Parts: sequence; structure tokens; C-alpha cells
Amino acid sequence: MDLASGAHICLLAWISNSFPNHSSQRAVALALITGSGQLGGIGASYVFPERWGPKYLNSFGISIAANMLAIFMCFVHKVHLTSLNAKAEQKALEQPGKKPLTYIAG
Repeated sequence: MDLASGAHICLLAWISNSFPNHSSQRAVALALITGSGQLGGIGASYVFPERWGPKYLNSFGISIAANMLAIFMCFVHKVHLTSLNAKAEQKALEQPGKKPLTYIAG
């Protein structure tokens, strides 16, 4: 569980730096990440029913699937930011003297 907390902190830092345009966008993104991060505690009470014990194979399978989904979503976000950076670089080549706004793609 300690690894999940550390990963959540890194994700918060990455997401907050991925929205440099407006502080309101950054605030909404951080609120969504924090809120969705707390949903795991609610779901855990339903994912680990006592009748599935003591091995909880189904429960751990669901947990692994949720983690894989989160990793996939981070990968999609990284690919999106990389494409936005490429478009900004291309636009900067067309308009010299103007520094492009780039995102931290991780």
C-alpha cells in the first residue's frame, strides 16, 4: 500500500505540471485526480468480500486490473502530451522567435 501512496504523489506532481495554461484547469485536474484516488477505499470494501477469502484471488485480480487500467491511462496521457509538444514545435518552426509552450510528457 505504501507504493500506491508514493505513486499517487508522483501522479499529482505530473498532472499539475501538465496543465500550465490556467490555474483553474490545474485545480480541476488535481481535484479529479485526488477524488478518483480516494475511490479505491470505497471500492475495496466491495472487492474483498469475506466469502472470497482466505485467498481472495478474485479480489487481487480486480486490483491488478485496476492498476493496469491506471497505467494504461497514464500512457495515453503521455502520448497525448507528446503529440501536443510535436505540434507546438512545428508551429514554432513556422513562427520563428516565439517560444512554444511544451508539456512535461514524463
